[in-house]
Amino acid sequence: MIRSKKNRGDEAGRPSAGSRAGGLLGAVALALVALVAGVVLWLALSAEDTMQDLQRLAGNEPPGVTLVVPPRPAPADEEAAGEADSAATPPATAAGSGAAAPTRLAGDARWQRFSQPFDRSDSRPRIALVVTHLGLDEQETSRTIAQLPEAITLAFSAYAEGLDDWLPEARAAGHEALLMVPMEPEDYPADDPGPHTLRTVEGPETNLERLDWVLARAEGYVGVMDTYGARFTASAAALRPVLRTLEDRGLAFVDTRASSRSAGLRVAADLGVPRAAVDLRLDAGAAPEAIDIRLLQLEALAQQSGHAVATVEAYPLILDRLQSWAAELEDRGLVLAPITAVLQSDADT
Repeated sequence: MIRSKKNRGDEAGRPSAGSRAGGLLGAVALALVALVAGVVLWLALSAEDTMQDLQRLAGNEPPGVTLVVPPRPAPADEEAAGEADSAATPPATAAGSGAAAPTRLAGDARWQRFSQPFDRSDSRPRIALVVTHLGLDEQETSRTIAQLPEAITLAFSAYAEGLDDWLPEARAAGHEALLMVPMEPEDYPADDPGPHTLRTVEGPETNLERLDWVLARAEGYVGVMDTYGARFTASAAALRPVLRTLEDRGLAFVDTRASSRSAGLRVAADLGVPRAAVDLRLDAGAAPEAIDIRLLQLEALAQQSGHAVATVEAYPLILDRLQSWAAELEDRGLVLAPITAVLQSDADT
């Protein structure tokens, strides 16, 4: 009997089966609400990327062709933070010697001194085409210099041998020249551009030493172009000392837009560096039909904006196609122009 009373007292103090079931259902409901809220938040955060993917699919881009997406404007708070980081960066120096970068006289900028003649009064839409990664293959480089129209700009790898010979040969054939500066990609070190790569984790002194090595490789170029630099060009703080050095030396900067978050144009404009950005990248390994479609897109961009910039690597198929395309360009009301003819510069104001 005593045991029986104890059991009855314990049961009286416990919740009924119905109330326990109700509590369980409530907990499940709360978990479902939290799950739905998380999904909604995830969809909101990824909406922009999803829309871009859908737009690319809707555009029916040909296989094997990569379109460089224009950089998205940075939110006001991010831009302010980037400027604060940049303000803390010490002034650029001529790397290697520790001395201040050489001062140039007004009107003595290298990008102007080594530019090729072009009728700047020509009001037709301009297309600047840059052939990249030259100098690494002797036969490919010689053919590019000799066969392509002189208005096409040639960009040489900093690691190429014989740059002191290649650049004078290119200029003698009427081409403007750029040097390609290796910069940190997003997947570094899995993708390593080499020992002189500019990196976000390095201080300005190290990066400027590496930049100085590149700039000292040859003479006669109008500016530099980044290569592989998706992570580096997205950092305004890392990029600012580099572009300040270019301004001090009278050189232009061509942003390949390896990252849609590139700060290249914004920082270059702040420092007064002559600048341009790549609008399209032609895939030399694509089918001829895909190349033709991309060239038509390039023409359309030039018609809309007054000018357009594209890059391509030198392969026999693309070089042959570019020759015939360039020969017909003027008949369609456009003009092929060297890179300096499409630069944004304080000299224009």
